[in-house]
Amino acid sequence: MKKSLVWVLIIVIILILGVTAFFICGKKDDNNKGDNLNNNNNQSTNISGENITISLEEYPSVYTDLNGNSVVSNIAESFLGSDSSKLENNLSGDNAYANLIDGNVQIIYAPLMNKDNHKYADEKGVELNLIQLTNHAIVFIVNSENPNVGLAKEELIDIYSGKIKKWNEVGGAARDIVVYQRGANSDVQKDLANVMMEEEKIISANKNLIKENIEDLIKEIADGENAKSAIGFAYLDEVQKYLADNQNIKLLLVDGLDPIEENISNNTYPVKVEGYLAIKESDMTNANVQKWLDAAFSSKGKEAIRKAGFVAVERISEE
Repeated sequence: MKKSLVWVLIIVIILILGVTAFFICGKKDDNNKGDNLNNNNNQSTNISGENITISLEEYPSVYTDLNGNSVVSNIAESFLGSDSSKLENNLSGDNAYANLIDGNVQIIYAPLMNKDNHKYADEKGVELNLIQLTNHAIVFIVNSENPNVGLAKEELIDIYSGKIKKWNEVGGAARDIVVYQRGANSDVQKDLANVMMEEEKIISANKNLIKENIEDLIKEIADGENAKSAIGFAYLDEVQKYLADNQNIKLLLVDGLDPIEENISNNTYPVKVEGYLAIKESDMTNANVQKWLDAAFSSKGKEAIRKAGFVAVERISEE
């Protein structure tokens, strides 16, 4: 009888241990499944662009102002390859917002809306969604022997409006500031007036102080007669290749900020042209539009933007 009871107890203990082991293993498997789901979720939020495919038929109509054409064409080439040359619905010109509002295109890449754009959208009863895509930095170039390391944005406004005329007014040497400009119709001259000058106007310049060509501007600031007194401006991508080859020039900090990609991308560098995507609210649910947005903000899209000389910003909001 005692032996029977012992055997019964042994069998019960074995059963209990077996059931316990089964539940423990089950828990581990569940935890592992949860980890895989988390990893998949994390990967899906980090869009590389390698797995995004857009056919020519799916590609939405994209319109840009002339200065932003390289951004749009580079994105198209990155995702369509040689088929990008077959795009017939992608246009460029000066009436980007009007074409969007009138329904001629689905996406535009352009500066922020002005008063006329807002008025036209209101008249047509069209609600637009604006998403920042890029920044294009404008930088200020001086001779490397200039003791100034940087200037405040307000000081730059006063220099280019003619209120500040000498370097010692901004902590520099006791010499006149020779202010070089670009052509009146050049994109960078227009952009400087729009994004930096606020209510002030850029002073008129003698012909010898207007340098349409970036090479001519660099020569004057590096080795010209007025080199040590000179200041000029350019888009960052225009001047970058000269910085490595020419030790006689340097870029000024603006408001204490270096014009490096991090400061431009996070919107802290203050003198920049912001590029926006505008889409009709009614088109925001369009599958092809959303696929194009995913492509443009992917790492592959950002590389296409970088090759165009612009800096991509993070995708923040589509409200």
